[in-house]
Amino acid sequence: MDRLKNIENYVAGVTERVSSAYVPPFQLTKGQPPPIAANGGLSYMAFDRNGDGGAAAATQAALQLLAMGEGQAIDDMIENAPPGPIQTKWGIGFRSYAE
Repeated sequence: MDRLKNIENYVAGVTERVSSAYVPPFQLTKGQPPPIAANGGLSYMAFDRNGDGGAAAATQAALQLLAMGEGQAIDDMIENAPPGPIQTKWGIGFRSYAE
């Protein structure tokens, strides 16, 4: 929960600054589990600096993923998956229309 409190404090600080990007306030539905996305679910638009729309923060996060090798591990998993349909919790899925 400390992570969510940090995000709320950050959003409160961002809303007081003037930014060219619209960032809606961060909200969670009561009883909803905390987000697993980057920045606790907070949009990179919230990190807008001088009109970059959060691109600098997103680029920095991407470079960190590359440095840690996590992005490559996910890419390898996808590339080495067998061809054909995949079973998801919603049913059978395909990687491309041709499949």
